Amino acid sequence: KYVVPEMRRIGSGTIVNIGSVEGYMVNPWHTAYAASKAGVHGLTLGLAVDLGPDGIRCNTVCPGWIDTELNRAYVEMHPDRSLIERELGQLHPVGRIGAPKEIANAVLWLASEDSSFVSGEMISVDGARTKKISLPAILDEEYRAKLTKPQP
Repeated sequence: KYVVPEMRRIGSGTIVNIGSVEGYMVNPWHTAYAASKAGVHGLTLGLAVDLGPDGIRCNTVCPGWIDTELNRAYVEMHPDRSLIERELGQLHPVGRIGAPKEIANAVLWLASEDSSFVSGEMISVDGARTKKISLPAILDEEYRAKLTKPQP
């Protein structure tokens, strides 16, 4: 509301929203949160289209599981914190949860001229969590065993 007129006046600008991977996939019982983040994604698309002719770009960073105070509190409420931490890491193909700095780095890149042709995008910073198709745990274990078993 307040910055767009100034961006229009100077003929450029960058808006970086913070969304979530839950804007396009949902954890159980997170309906309201997911809907709010999907709204941020829609806002990003609309602003990118409407403001692009004015030289203004708009993108969204979509964090996955990040080591924040809120998420640490969730982990700490479980009796076996090491088990929860290990399982959270296993959700991500990179084998760990993300750090706040990794979100900041994505925002900095999107705000920089290095991304000058990127607009209207939802950039997932989630260790490939949203790219992995889940298998039932038992099938996943059997599949891994086959992959790691020496072949004749």
